[in-house]
Amino acid sequence: MNKKTYSQVLDDVAHDRVPAGLDLAPQVTARIQRGKSGTMKLRMKGFAIVVVILLVMTMMLVNVPAVAAAIQRWFGYVPGIGLVRAGQIRVLAAPVSVTRDGITVTVDQVLLDSGRTVIVYSVDGISDQSIYIAKPHAPDQVCLIGKDSLRLPDGTVLPTSRGGGESAWGTGYRARFDYPAVPAEVDHVDLVIPCLLMARRGAAPENWEIPIRFVPAPPGLTAFPVIEISTSTAPAATVAPQGSPVSNTDGITLTIDRAVQMDDGYLIYASIHWRAVDLESIDLVQPETTVHLLDGDGHAVLYESVDDENTGMKFNEQRTVFALKTAPVQANGPLSIVVDSVSATLLEQAQATFTFDPGPNPQPQQTWQLDQHVQIGEYSLQVLSAEAGPEFSSGYSFEMKSDSGVLSASLGDLEHPVIGGGGAGADLSGVFSDGFTYAGKGLPAGPLTITVSHIAVRRDGPWQALWTPPAASVQVIPTRPAACLNASSWKEAIKQNSTLPAGLSGRVLTYGPADTGSGEWSTALSNLDGSNRQVFAAARDGSLSPDGSKLAYSTDTAIYVIDLASNRTTLLPDTAQGDINPLWSPDGSQIVFMRGMGIFDLFIVNADGSNLHSLTSGGLQEWPLGWLSDGQHLLYNVPGRENEYTNYELNVGTGERRLFSNENILSISPDGKYQVTEQKVFGDRSVLSVSAIDGSNRWVLADSDLRVSSPTWSPDAEWLMVSVSDSDPYSAIGALINLQDCRIIALPQLKGNVLSWGP
Repeated sequence: MNKKTYSQVLDDVAHDRVPAGLDLAPQVTARIQRGKSGTMKLRMKGFAIVVVILLVMTMMLVNVPAVAAAIQRWFGYVPGIGLVRAGQIRVLAAPVSVTRDGITVTVDQVLLDSGRTVIVYSVDGISDQSIYIAKPHAPDQVCLIGKDSLRLPDGTVLPTSRGGGESAWGTGYRARFDYPAVPAEVDHVDLVIPCLLMARRGAAPENWEIPIRFVPAPPGLTAFPVIEISTSTAPAATVAPQGSPVSNTDGITLTIDRAVQMDDGYLIYASIHWRAVDLESIDLVQPETTVHLLDGDGHAVLYESVDDENTGMKFNEQRTVFALKTAPVQANGPLSIVVDSVSATLLEQAQATFTFDPGPNPQPQQTWQLDQHVQIGEYSLQVLSAEAGPEFSSGYSFEMKSDSGVLSASLGDLEHPVIGGGGAGADLSGVFSDGFTYAGKGLPAGPLTITVSHIAVRRDGPWQALWTPPAASVQVIPTRPAACLNASSWKEAIKQNSTLPAGLSGRVLTYGPADTGSGEWSTALSNLDGSNRQVFAAARDGSLSPDGSKLAYSTDTAIYVIDLASNRTTLLPDTAQGDINPLWSPDGSQIVFMRGMGIFDLFIVNADGSNLHSLTSGGLQEWPLGWLSDGQHLLYNVPGRENEYTNYELNVGTGERRLFSNENILSISPDGKYQVTEQKVFGDRSVLSVSAIDGSNRWVLADSDLRVSSPTWSPDAEWLMVSVSDSDPYSAIGALINLQDCRIIALPQLKGNVLSWGP
């Protein structure tokens, strides 16, 4: 489970898990840029739309119908749709588009079976992203998920039952919604879209009505076969073939239910069942660590987690379904899924209380350090801290920790009306949070009695289930190219605890965990060995000048430049809120930065603050990448759809630009001669490569299941510094890679993400 900050938890609570205060875009983009992670840039670089849609995409409507317990007869697995029931199947007769005010909605895919109607559509052409940027406002002023519907010819309206945004890019997004089944005799409906997802009411075209016509599915409809796997849910003393479960005293079992044989591996559905009467539900906890897929020899098989309409908790069936998409399987033999631990929510449990005194006049975003022990039956937890939400949320969030196996808990104030609550469950470290929002405006004065209830606790297995595929996949895993940094070389580097090479020095700007232990992150400057650390609490990003004498950084209000020798800080004239991501020119005479609120254009200013002017006005988003060797041409990126990249070369003197490349460039060397690029491959791995700036002489720098991000060049371009972590980005530390001999040096003293490296 992912950790959340207090503010994120309170945002979830205040808006019923739908963010409404989209004035946070500058802060969000700043946090994204701090990481400079290839993965983050791919998914989130486009600012307002991508953030909004990726937040919306994980939501499900509360009226999702339960899946029948009986085994379903499947027609097959249709890409983009999922499992399709056998029987009469219909599809979209032809894609249909409607354009209004430059924005186009296109219905791309439709499939109807006996149980549901699935519609996938895309929205593009949103050049003015200010439709998403506003001061915090009430949820009824924002277009929330679940408003779309289908209108039948007789006027009957079919509401959505599940769905949301699936992906996004700089000018639009792709959405998918499920509806009830359309009667077989109806061959056309109107798709009614009251408003664009998360747009402010009245800020974009509304009340879209798009006619859709259905036809019988063609004989050649692509559908992969579904293999039903017969399993028993009775306790088993040992692991048995074909998905039979292992059980423990809690009545928790694991089964493999079905698999889809695809061209490039298998999609495997498995279930965790519970029979104990004191358990309300079971969920996976930190699945990237606790769920394993193994081949017959016990070797790990690469997989990706899949969430679709068939996964999730099935309360009436007392099971939780999850799915794994495998890489191509190289040999026949059994596959096994092993689950080490789960999170079990207890059904019958005692309540406990603790006293929280925020004082007579608590203020929005105020924090309190607490240290209160709470005992709930046989379990205990420690309340670490509290934070009030922003002015529009009127609530509190609490961070907690448990050494007795508690992974989540519900908190409430029974003495004052509240309108909801929610938080972030723990990973295996036992740290989690929860909060609530008051029904009225303002925060009640203390002391308050906070009730703790509805806890979920850790249960350890392991549980294992086996299944033997009928045949090996046709393809095989391609041979991985040799890479400097991989899982084994990193493990060796950690063991060696190498010291810095003689003569290698400089100062490094990082964004990582604060020294306070609060869980918050901050921007800090230190020597390469971690000494002389200086924290810049207000900084959201930063860039060291080429000679290392100055630091430019943005705050919530403007861009500042600090002289590191005198510690004198100067406001960069005429910069303001929404100006972020400063980047020095190679000679240190100018600073390029991004300006905007959702839309980001590039601006440039002399280091003394004179001659500030715009470089671009594309109406989209331009992200500076670095400078070419002549010091006159700037490379920048305009985000596109997922896995699409467009890089431009801009002459900052003349304003002339040309298309440069379509690679995902992460970093450019200080001399402008080399680049680091990223390619996404199966298993959500990132392969980082180094090449000449024109793409020639390419070789693989990093290829592993680790998170390798923030490639930053040494001033002499002989070393690269990256941030390396396992599945938890909060564990990232620095690493040096020598570009001549592939030597790797771990830097545990540099935690978080690297922003800049100067002399």
